[in-house]
Amino acid sequence: MLTVFWQFLVLGLCSFGGPAAHIGYFQQAFVVKNKWLSDEDFTQAIALCQFLPGPASSQLGMYIGYKKAGYFGSIAAFIGFTLPSFILLTFLAVANNQFSGSVTVEYIITAAKLLAVVVVTDALWGMVKKNLISIATISTALLTMIWVTFSSGLFGQILPIIVASIAGFLWSFKTQPIVDKHLIKPIRPHIGLVVIFSGLLILLPLIAATNENIKLFSIFYQAGSFVFGGGHVVLPLLQPMLDGMVTDNTFLSAYASAQLVPGPMFTMASYLGASAIPQMPIMGSIIATIAVFFSW
Repeated sequence: MLTVFWQFLVLGLCSFGGPAAHIGYFQQAFVVKNKWLSDEDFTQAIALCQFLPGPASSQLGMYIGYKKAGYFGSIAAFIGFTLPSFILLTFLAVANNQFSGSVTVEYIITAAKLLAVVVVTDALWGMVKKNLISIATISTALLTMIWVTFSSGLFGQILPIIVASIAGFLWSFKTQPIVDKHLIKPIRPHIGLVVIFSGLLILLPLIAATNENIKLFSIFYQAGSFVFGGGHVVLPLLQPMLDGMVTDNTFLSAYASAQLVPGPMFTMASYLGASAIPQMPIMGSIIATIAVFFSW
């Protein structure tokens, strides 16, 4: 567990570029260098994490931690990868009350965005060379690109995932040899965790009005539970949910700051949580950060 924590803490300190770049970092660290996973396991894990709501990179990190050290390894991976950006964004949110509108800060944020473009482009090119190796995968990628370009909303994100998964399932009967079913270990969901996830999703909005902290937790828990497609997709969902709690300028500052620091972009929740409860910024940051990652 400590080994998992240390490996992900190092990555959390230097992983700029968002989910696509993080996947590239994970592949180099845990497939090529440490060999914790095979190429096939890593590719299948990416596919699974893309299907689930929330940022694929954080889920992938928790999956890798689980494969290495069980549930405690998964928690260690999450804490190690998230801790640096959590600390930095909480500090920036508190400091924003003292300094705002600085030209120097704007220049730094712009430079960080340009750097992120280079890192993401390199990671995407690596994924293209690795995965787009047949007519079927290339066609799927092109059709998905066309669909998401001319669609919007949650339905536009989920439909190509469902269609591609069904097509892949049907295609597997043609491309894979017949295997003795007794040799296959079935994957069963943890019923207790599914019940907790569903219960919180229903219960939290009902009791959110009773307490400011519960309301904050409910908002970020819903955002993490319903967002497919990574960090940027959460923006149009989360902004109206925080109406009245943070200003538009604060929301944009949170996004820009998340681009500036390493680690998962979903830790912009740390900035927003600290800004939503200015009288207790650290508490607000902790609540929002735990909530947005809790459903995974």
